Amino acid sequence: VASGEGKLTAGALLTSEGKLCKKTVGEPSTTTIDEVYAVLAQDVDATSASVEAACFYTGEFREEALSFKTDNSATIADFAVSARKVGIFIRPSL
Repeated sequence: VASGEGKLTAGALLTSEGKLCKKTVGEPSTTTIDEVYAVLAQDVDATSASVEAACFYTGEFREEALSFKTDNSATIADFAVSARKVGIFIRPSL
């Protein structure tokens, strides 16, 4: 997990750079959504240094167990397609 990401809990959606997935809205009307690479398998504190951590690279996960940056009105649906491309399947809440 990249330095500066802070305290993350198991279930965090990560990019290939080890950062928490986010949605960015730019000007004019440009939106980018990070590609999901892995799901964090343990709680970590990467506030001041990068941290090695166990991750899941494939599997099925309940959407309520996953986390990501919620800036710019990001929702789990924003990350579902890229997650699916790498074998991470997000199951809706019951």
